[in-house]
Amino acid sequence: MLLVAAGFAGFLLAQRLRQAPRNPLLDPEPQPASKEPVGNESSSRRQATNFYTNLSIALLISVVISLFFVGVFVQNLAMSRNVPAQAAVGQILFGVTGAFAVAAFVVKRFLNLSYILPAVASIFVVAVAQVLHYRGETIQKFAEAYPAPFFPHSVFAIVPVQLVALGALGSVLGFWMAVRYDWWKKHETV
Repeated sequence: MLLVAAGFAGFLLAQRLRQAPRNPLLDPEPQPASKEPVGNESSSRRQATNFYTNLSIALLISVVISLFFVGVFVQNLAMSRNVPAQAAVGQILFGVTGAFAVAAFVVKRFLNLSYILPAVASIFVVAVAQVLHYRGETIQKFAEAYPAPFFPHSVFAIVPVQLVALGALGSVLGFWMAVRYDWWKKHETV
């Protein structure tokens, strides 16, 4: 997990050091300058509040969508229907990547934000799942009634390193799928 975090930090540092030229497919059009006086701080406060609100919404949406789709995609269908069992490695690879790709697609498409927030959401998915599914009586029931490869939610069958690494990969994939979809919608449909 530290390796993925170091990779993100290196990317963000490189992005700050060298600003890339603006790409009209990736970046929205710059907003015209406001006609308000330069000393007016209420406009900058509103923009900052709007920016942080969008970040919070994107992070929340990413966690909820990712947790839901991990529960849908990462399942071992040969086991019991009542509780999720340890999924195969290929199922984990597909499920986590697909879940975060869906979250990044939604974040890019509807909030026009980058893939960083869905990738960061991979850290919070396990914490939210623990809050939702790890209650004392649930753990006691599982310890008494089920063998070790059964879990209250399928996200617990995934090693956190896998979740973070595949979440980052899926976020980039979903972001570029949204960019490609926007380009296709703009240029291919007449």
